[in-house]
Amino acid sequence: MITLGLIAIGFAVIRIFAFKIPESPRYLLSKGRDTEAVEAVNYIARYNGKPETLHIDMLQAIDLKLSQSPLEARTATPPSPTGLTRLQIVKESLKDYDTSSFKKLFTGRPLIQHTSVTFIIWLTIGIAYPLYFAFITSYLQTKSTYSASSSLSYTYIVYCIVSSVGVIGPVAAGFCVETRLGRRWMMAFSAILTGVFLFLYTLAKTEAADVGFQCATAILGNFGNYPRAFFFPLLFPTSPLSRG
Repeated sequence: MITLGLIAIGFAVIRIFAFKIPESPRYLLSKGRDTEAVEAVNYIARYNGKPETLHIDMLQAIDLKLSQSPLEARTATPPSPTGLTRLQIVKESLKDYDTSSFKKLFTGRPLIQHTSVTFIIWLTIGIAYPLYFAFITSYLQTKSTYSASSSLSYTYIVYCIVSSVGVIGPVAAGFCVETRLGRRWMMAFSAILTGVFLFLYTLAKTEAADVGFQCATAILGNFGNYPRAFFFPLLFPTSPLSRG
């Protein structure tokens, strides 16, 4: 885990200092910094070896078509040389935050019960699932019939195998949710199978069985996340999908 953490930190440092990350064009446009927005888009195009098709004249034409103020007036004020402070960035990010959408989740007794149960389910999953995999190895090692290698190389080999096999889950779910079963039944089916395999995992006695159950739970865990990601937004009135 220490090695993986150091690798993640290393890549984060490389991303920050070795790669230029331009400001969001949408943010720049919202601040009237059209020239910088065009340059940000063109930088991405240059980086990917694509032609620079966006020009400042295009934005000016859009302004004129929509009868907005001239582009020169919008870009007359130069950007602040010091940029935004951290506090200003936080305020900018939260300025569109509106609690009215969340209040709708608790309007009426049925919706209060529904929202509360859903929150409790996800809270339980978020706590129990990581704890299960954190202690399953220790539990299996207490059994005299269990045997497995504890070498570092074996650990990383298993980690790579399980991570690779786990990709099957969302891919399979993507096809299955389009069948007659739909999201609801696929979510229920994957949840039941996941529970079954989690209980059976505690009976593993060999390295092969250990790896097999890890792969099965990885596939089913990712399999269930796909229909849940598309099903749960449909349950809430705040979601655009629920109003479609």
